[in-house]
Amino acid sequence: MPTSKTNSKSQPLGKITALLLTTGMMVGTGIFTTLGAATAEARSGILIAMLIGGIIALLTGISAAQVGAKYPEEGGAFIWMRIFGYPTISFAAGISYLIKGIVGLGIAALGFATYSAQIFPGLPIPITASIALLAVAGVNFFGITPTTKVVIGIFFINLVLLGLYVGLAMPSVKVQNLTPVLGTGITGILGGAATFFWAWDGFQRTAIMADKVKNPRKTLPFAIIGGISLAAIIFVILAETTLGVLGANAMGKSDTPLLLGAKITGWGIWTILLSAWILAFSDQLSDLMSTSKVGHAMGAEHELPHWFGTVHKRFKSPQYVILLLTIVALALINLVPLRRLIPVASVSTLIWYVATNLSAINLSKEKRFTRPIVSWLGIAACIALFFSLPRWSVVGAIGFLLLLIGIRWLFKRVTQKAAVDTGGNWTVSGLTLAQGDIISVTAQYAGDTASTEVTTIVASAPIQTEEPVISGTITAADITVSGKAPSGASVVLSINGVAQTAVTATGGNWTVFGLTLAQGDFISVTAQSAGETMSTAATKIVAPAPQTVVPVTISGTVTEVDKTVSGKAPSGASVMLSVNGKAEPAVVATGGNWTVPGLTLAQGDSISVTAQSADETVHTAAITTVAPAPLKTAEPVISGVVTAADTTVSGTAPYGAKVALSINGKARPAVLASSGKPLRTIASTTAAAPLQTVQPVISGIVTASDTTVTGTAPSGASVVLSVNGVSHPAVVVAGGNWMVAGLTLAQGDSISVTSQSDGQIVSTAASTKVAAPIQTAEPVISRLVVAADTAVSGTAPSGANIVLSVNGIPRPAVVATGGNWMVSGLTLAKGDSISVTAQAVGQTISAAATTTVAANWIMPGSSLEQLPVIPPSDGPMVSTAASVVAAELLQTAQPVISGIIMAADTTVSGTAPFGASIVLSVNGIPRPAIEATGGNWMVSGLTLAIGDSISVTAQAVGQTASAAALTTVAASWMMPSPNLEQFPIIPQPGGQTGSTAETTIESQQI
Repeated sequence: MPTSKTNSKSQPLGKITALLLTTGMMVGTGIFTTLGAATAEARSGILIAMLIGGIIALLTGISAAQVGAKYPEEGGAFIWMRIFGYPTISFAAGISYLIKGIVGLGIAALGFATYSAQIFPGLPIPITASIALLAVAGVNFFGITPTTKVVIGIFFINLVLLGLYVGLAMPSVKVQNLTPVLGTGITGILGGAATFFWAWDGFQRTAIMADKVKNPRKTLPFAIIGGISLAAIIFVILAETTLGVLGANAMGKSDTPLLLGAKITGWGIWTILLSAWILAFSDQLSDLMSTSKVGHAMGAEHELPHWFGTVHKRFKSPQYVILLLTIVALALINLVPLRRLIPVASVSTLIWYVATNLSAINLSKEKRFTRPIVSWLGIAACIALFFSLPRWSVVGAIGFLLLLIGIRWLFKRVTQKAAVDTGGNWTVSGLTLAQGDIISVTAQYAGDTASTEVTTIVASAPIQTEEPVISGTITAADITVSGKAPSGASVVLSINGVAQTAVTATGGNWTVFGLTLAQGDFISVTAQSAGETMSTAATKIVAPAPQTVVPVTISGTVTEVDKTVSGKAPSGASVMLSVNGKAEPAVVATGGNWTVPGLTLAQGDSISVTAQSADETVHTAAITTVAPAPLKTAEPVISGVVTAADTTVSGTAPYGAKVALSINGKARPAVLASSGKPLRTIASTTAAAPLQTVQPVISGIVTASDTTVTGTAPSGASVVLSVNGVSHPAVVVAGGNWMVAGLTLAQGDSISVTSQSDGQIVSTAASTKVAAPIQTAEPVISRLVVAADTAVSGTAPSGANIVLSVNGIPRPAVVATGGNWMVSGLTLAKGDSISVTAQAVGQTISAAATTTVAANWIMPGSSLEQLPVIPPSDGPMVSTAASVVAAELLQTAQPVISGIIMAADTTVSGTAPFGASIVLSVNGIPRPAIEATGGNWMVSGLTLAIGDSISVTAQAVGQTASAAALTTVAASWMMPSPNLEQFPIIPQPGGQTGSTAETTIESQQI
């Protein structure tokens, strides 16, 4: 195994390395040795229990990352609590970590031996564990610790082995073993979380070794939070797989659940055993290393005997701490069972976590990257888990801790003596002090009584001010340098070791003015807050002054007839012109001018030009688009015949054009073509009138209810709509269509619309008058409404909004779909007044259709006034005459069966009242009911045979079932016998079919 001595110089750890190292130190023997005991508490809720522990570890991990980033010193929470002035809590945290480390060594060694004994029966577990621990202690004693690469390599090897185990065990997973998810309840889950909690501790080792990390402020949060997250994923997958294979009972009874699960997969047992061996050995190495570092730090701070703070002269290892940890761990291995050690390890870990969270709470606001509530939640969660652990473990661990704290207090109270010299001075040396210690001094001559006691309280150790930050890059052209520092701190900037006048950081910001800098100058900045020591220096090197950027320009407008493009650039610069991204050969700017010849251009081509000077400064790019060729002036006309006797020549040309006349190639001075004057007084011509934009069109009739007006016009034209002479904002025509929205119109308003395309004059106006609004057609209520009805339906314009009111109280609006509407969920009573209105888009509300709810029954013999007969659209005629005998509840109209039904048919269809429920029966067996939509119905998925009897009934809402429509299934094809004349098949009343022949026709199915 590649190793390194502790005294060797190593490279600090980067982000990814620290992340993998943290994950590697967490995924260890904890999952192998603790999973069974935790499952015994949580049962099938072990997955939830593990995640609860993971969340608490994450909260503490965030706290550890914050404090470790600020104070990257060996010793973790032990050192941090001393820095914040809590020496007693610091001592308790350090002792807790030592106890956890000792117990952890014992658990890892026993785990190694226990797993080995499953393969080699009869192997003495305590002796095997002791040999393994002595081997690890020997390696650590000689100063050999696993390198970062070794730990990460072991992690990846085990990841592969554990992945093989999961893959082999998956086919044996039984989902029922994973339930109930909460196991025996919240008490069991918390007990399982507390028992498994020790397995999460690996991330603390990274915080303890924070001084070995590169840029701790950024690296520690990334490594710890990311490491906990990765470990949680691995833990849950392993536990879920094992629980699914074994079930909670078998898993909770076993000290080697992963091995037991692997036995089911055949040779998968060796993947687990090999992984357990590797992790047990590497875990003991890492655990002993980190624990000895805390013990060494406690010795160096005189919280343990000072010889614990010494290291071996040759191997540079904390020899006495390693010796003590090994002896105590050996005793535990041989005297205490594995499951008895796990709760003690969890108690000690929880105490260490509480101290870590307390350290984060004591950080000042600017030194934290989360709110204190995160650390308070971590403390509260740790206390909750205390009550979920066995009482003996909590009482025993805390009692032992209190005993040691008491011994420490007595030791600190020992009186130190010193003699007063002839000058009246005295000195007591060799003291170990902490903030808050009370010092009392008395003097006494031989034979006299002691003097009055003089007391003082030890103040906190000076805190070093946080290192300032220098903002941005400093160049030789800068005359100021600024940055950030603790508010109120005194900031001193030095240039090449020469200090400038100090400034004060205001609101966390500082600026030093009036500087003269040169390339290569060394800048250092320190800060010092009141009552704190000076910070470490932030440094930067002055960069060269930025080059002045000279712009590149393109001269004039480039048109499609141009063969050359020219412009300006720094003299001597290499100029590169590109047409549509294709570069032309470079040219050199001479005298600040450049020209690129031989071009072939087209309208719309994109031209870009860049220039680069000899010092490699790239100048800003010039960009232009090729314009169309300039218009050619119309050819001038020479009036009449020119004779030798003439002294003037005249004619016509575009107004204002320059006219040049040449005689035998010799040009005469140019003249302007102006109105009414010949050449020298040139006859004029009138320029053509500019094009007028095509008149726009207003679509449809505009009514007072409209809020938008639309129409057509030339695409891209600007359209202006005016109402009574007041213009609305212009709109641009897209695809030949325009629309002006947000209008408020009244009948008789005058609307005019004009359009104008680019380069053309405004069109003539299209105009119209605002018409009266259109009223929506009155809706129709279908049939008589009776008290038993729960729905009312009818017809209205498709898409109209329908509002039905009962006794003036409106129901929620519905939309008329396909010209039909229905309002359901009604509770009606005889005499209720029903009104229905409709409103189509862009129209006003219709007149109301009204009706009165009739009784369900009209009793015979009653003396009722004659009422009108109302023909419903989908039911029988109903009379309200007093003479009606035993009128019944309305019966739904009989449905109609379409066509002849044959044995090959799989569907039967027909018509029935709108919305009625249709029931089709074959040989008396009903099919599921369907609804007649739009007055049509169809039942599909049928299997029919010749002679089957089909009946169909319909029932509309509030009515009784209709009379049945009947038919009999015919043959698929009716073929006559060879000697029989063919007769037509005639549908009979009631849906039956028959032949017009007097004799029976034989039918045969083809």
